[in-house]
Amino acid sequence: MATRPAAALLAIGDELVLGEKLDTNSQWLADRLGLAGLRVLEHRTVPDDREVIASAMVRLLGDAHVLIVGGGLGPTADDLTREGLSDALATLTGEVHPLIEDDSALRDIQAFFEKIGRSMNDANRTQAMRPRGAAAIPNDHGTAPGLLARFEIDGSPRLIACLPGPPREMRPMFERDISPILEGLPGVQAADLRVSQVFGLGESELATRIADLMHRENNPAVGTTASSGMVTCRVRVEPTRPVAGPYESREPQAAVEEALAKIDSVADGYVVSRRQETLAGTLLREAEAAGLSLATAESCTGGLIGQLITAEAGSSAAYAGGWVTYSNGMKSRELGVSEADLLSHGAVSGQVAMAMASGARQRSGADIALSVTGIAGPGGGTSEKPVGTVWIGVASPGSPVSARGFRFMGDRSSIRLWSANTALFIGLLAVRSRLEVGLLREMFSVSE
Repeated sequence: MATRPAAALLAIGDELVLGEKLDTNSQWLADRLGLAGLRVLEHRTVPDDREVIASAMVRLLGDAHVLIVGGGLGPTADDLTREGLSDALATLTGEVHPLIEDDSALRDIQAFFEKIGRSMNDANRTQAMRPRGAAAIPNDHGTAPGLLARFEIDGSPRLIACLPGPPREMRPMFERDISPILEGLPGVQAADLRVSQVFGLGESELATRIADLMHRENNPAVGTTASSGMVTCRVRVEPTRPVAGPYESREPQAAVEEALAKIDSVADGYVVSRRQETLAGTLLREAEAAGLSLATAESCTGGLIGQLITAEAGSSAAYAGGWVTYSNGMKSRELGVSEADLLSHGAVSGQVAMAMASGARQRSGADIALSVTGIAGPGGGTSEKPVGTVWIGVASPGSPVSARGFRFMGDRSSIRLWSANTALFIGLLAVRSRLEVGLLREMFSVSE
């Protein structure tokens, strides 16, 4: 096997090829394979076609040592991964690998249906089939066992793992059964990955500031990815190579710390966390640690901020609750926004955002309250307040109630997500008592 084993990913499904469903499994798997120390060479997506599936498996294993296959293990006629694997193994090994029924897998499937109080359909019996020479992987969260085949090509080990499509089934199976095998492969050294998450600086601006860290030949190497205002800087050490790049230390971990310190320095005030966690997760963690509670008042985001917060486990430790006040009447009745402010400044204004935040803080008893009011589109904009105009208010201890105005670009969904994430970041600045930090997209601000 090569010094560092290579891997490839194969996603199966007509719905993926046609764009009817997004392939998030390959993204997750590629990240895990990289962390395990494998080189990911290729992602490929193919339809539910037996011949195409088998051909793709054979071709991908021409370059890769490990192939992870996702989907096509269901009980219907278009689930053909089992048959494709049987055909591919025949081509790759020169031996016939007919499908046989796995007794243990069948018992697991029957037990699953008994557990949920249903009778097993005859079609589900096909899920217990596996190519001879391959092993069935138990599925604790569904009816589709995975498949694992290990063999050699010209003396070089190869591995094919076929996993079910639903993430709630696939991810536990990979972590429990596949990850330990990968860690034991010859030549594998787990990569050391650290992250720094930055909000409010554009990816190009941040990349310019850390350009010397981002050369591809560096080790540690730094890469960036951006999503709705958050830029994740990934600092990765290749364990098989010496330190290279603008680092004073030649020791890998010390060089990693140098890279992270440089990112912290150039992005001061915009750094969210050195953890791989959401904005809401960071806000909740730091609010709870500081003994502070949060409340929200939303208009154009329609409860999205509250949704992002409560998606985090344990959110009740810091989140008191919130209001969705879409109409002017609700803003007045529920939050105490004055009709004078609504008439003079309009619902989308800094004055109304401040009144919403102040009302939410007073009526919830929370320490910090965030508010959002804006025009998410596609209609409703004017020359003075075009679509994407959003005001975010914050009321917090020790600071005057204030609001910041933004102009976010994109469709309705993008504007709402940008607004929610920016509000969460402003909440984080309030927890850190750093509300003086500006944001690049900020247009103007007002305060009491």
